[in-house]
Amino acid sequence: MTSQGRVRQLIVTNDGTFDGTVYVFKNAGTYYLAGSITVGETRALDLTRVRGINNGDDLRVRILSSQGADNTDSTLVTYVSNATDGSKYLITGTAGDPNIAFQNLAPLQ
Repeated sequence: MTSQGRVRQLIVTNDGTFDGTVYVFKNAGTYYLAGSITVGETRALDLTRVRGINNGDDLRVRILSSQGADNTDSTLVTYVSNATDGSKYLITGTAGDPNIAFQNLAPLQ
């Protein structure tokens, strides 16, 4: 799978009905905490603060609901610490059936 671009930030909007925790997924079984998000919030999460990821890592993004259900978007983005873009994601669904979906690349917020 080809990366959608080089990013330094996740720009996440929560249109779901649950608070959640956002993780980046680097490889099988390895998730790294990016931040939390509440219902109705749009949040820019700085990847330079995420421990365990390195320049050039291809990442996917995962949402974990307060009930323990999760969803991982299949889109790859590449973390680069001096990138000028972020990747936008939209959270929808419920705590029992969460969804996170890549939208597009956008300037940093």
